[in-house]
Formats: sequence, structure tokens, C-alpha cells
Amino acid sequence: MTAANTREAAHRGAESGISGGPATPLTCGDPLLERVARRLPPALTSALLRGVAAAASVSSLGERASANLDLTLGGELDEGERRSVMKGSLRHAARLATEWAQLSRLKLGGRPAARTEQWLEEQVALDESVRLLDEELEQGRGVILATGHIGNWELLGASVTPRILASGRVPIAVGLDRSGWLRRLRAAYGVESLPQNTHPRALRDALREGRPVALLADMEVRRLAGAFLPFLGVPALTMTAPAALARSSGCAILPMRCYLPRGASRYRVTFDAPLSIDEGLSKKEATLDLTRRMDPRDSGAGVLVSAALAHPPWDARRDPARCARRPSGPPRRERRRQLRARVRAS
Repeated sequence: MTAANTREAAHRGAESGISGGPATPLTCGDPLLERVARRLPPALTSALLRGVAAAASVSSLGERASANLDLTLGGELDEGERRSVMKGSLRHAARLATEWAQLSRLKLGGRPAARTEQWLEEQVALDESVRLLDEELEQGRGVILATGHIGNWELLGASVTPRILASGRVPIAVGLDRSGWLRRLRAAYGVESLPQNTHPRALRDALREGRPVALLADMEVRRLAGAFLPFLGVPALTMTAPAALARSSGCAILPMRCYLPRGASRYRVTFDAPLSIDEGLSKKEATLDLTRRMDPRDSGAGVLVSAALAHPPWDARRDPARCARRPSGPPRRERRRQLRARVRAS
């Protein structure tokens, strides 16, 4: 079966899997900008978006990125270097948008999808560490695939999914997707998308059935359980859900990333050794221990952040814009508890 046929078969499973419901046309509901970008030559789309990125560097977005860099790397980079990294981050965001527009042509099927398949192979190379994924799949067990906002995480998913589909399983991606755009894009390359509020039991059951579950592990999701762990010396609210899911399901976490090596124009996909729960610790300590070991914001032990900083541009707009900041007050759940206590007292 060809890659295109495999993806087409997987699309039906991705659209009507755990989330339920019949398969729908993948282009249904696409925003106008995406439809326009799909029709423009990629070079023109890239030039337009790079212009937007240049304008953003003097906007509040550029100021926020600069503030994040000052917070985390202020002692290592001077002002000129921080500004250079900030502009590189925004230019990379423009590149991401261009590549996602190209990737979205998979939704069209037929010849456009076939050309996009070929383009994807030219853009991304899997290194020899992909054997770590193959070994997990050969065991017939589920695995938690963890990455961060490094390089191009959507090309990462599209590149490794054919290997997973070849094992007879449809992978799951969990994340924030208010408009459904990501769900349709990922379904086009064979991945079922589930929202962040999916019950952990459903994910645990999927893992026990042998399905891989992919997570962006560097998100700050305040409605989920979390702990403050260091990110380049700054306390950062870190979700412990991936580690807790690994503990409850008995599955390993396999860190992976898709990044641009210095001076290269082609992305490289690489995997790190799988991480497992320490059975000798209590549930709470085991979860925190595993989170520390896999968290991409922990410069001391994290397996992803070192790669991000070694292979820039890393996402200065997001990391730590959303992550490395301590809430200015008690967590929302605690504030609600305090409010209910005051109401009862009155």
C-alpha cells in the first residue's frame, strides 16, 4: 500500500476514532487565508510572511519575545544578540506558517497531496535514532511521544506517522484546537486529534491498546495538574500529565524533536532514549521525577531544551512567554476555594 493510500485509510480512522462522529471533508471550515495560501506559490507566501515577521519585530510581539530572552538569557547574550535571536524566532514563525500552508495541501487529495508527500520527504530527514520508535512499535505496546515547540512539530508528526500507520495503529495527538483546524490538518496525515480536556482514562486505554499518544510537553495548562520546575533558572509551571499518564498506563515516554541543524535547510528528526517511571518512588515523587527528566524547559536534565538551544531558532515568542512565569496569586482552583469559604463565612 502506498503512503498516500495508507494516509487515506488512516484519515477515516482519525476522523471517527475515540472522538467519534463520521468522517467529514478535510477542507470543510478552512479559513480564507489558508485557502489563499494554498493557491499561492510557496516562495510568494514565504516572502509575504517574512514581511509580516519583520513588522512584528517592532510590535508588542517583538517586545514580548525580547522580554522573554532577557529573562532567561540576559546574562549570556548582549542586547544586540538578543535582538538577533528575537528576529530569527519571528522569521522562523513565518517559515512555519509557510510550511503548514504547504502541508495543508494533503487535505486536497489526489495530485496535490502526492506532490506534498514528495515535498515532505525533501524537507525532513529521519536520523538513525528512529530505531527507538520502531523498537517501541515492535513491542506492540503504547508509547507517549513527547516534543516541544521546537523546529516544526507538525512536520515531525507528518514524517513519523507513516511508520506508525504501517504497524496497523492510528496515532493520537492531544492539544489545544479551538477552531478544529489542527484536527483537520492532522487527520490529513493520519493522526486522530483529541482536545486537552480529554479524560485521562481514554488516553490510558488507548495506550494499553498499543496506540501511540503524542503530546506537546512544554505547554502551560493551568486546568491540569502541574508543578513549578526550573526553566533556565526561572520557576515555570509545568504540566505533569504526561508523566502521570506514563505511570498509570505503564508506558514509556519517548522524547522526539524536528529541528534545523546549524547551516542546514532540511529538518532533522531525532529521538532520545525512552524514559520510564521509577517504580521505587511514591506515585507523587515518581511523577515529578519523570517530569523533571523529560521537561523541555529544564536546562539541567531536560532532554529537549538542550537541543532547542543548541539548534536555534527556538521559539522565543512562546518559551517562556506562556510557561516561565509564576502566577501572580494563588491558582484558580485555590482562589475559588477561598471565595466559597468567604461566602460560607458570611
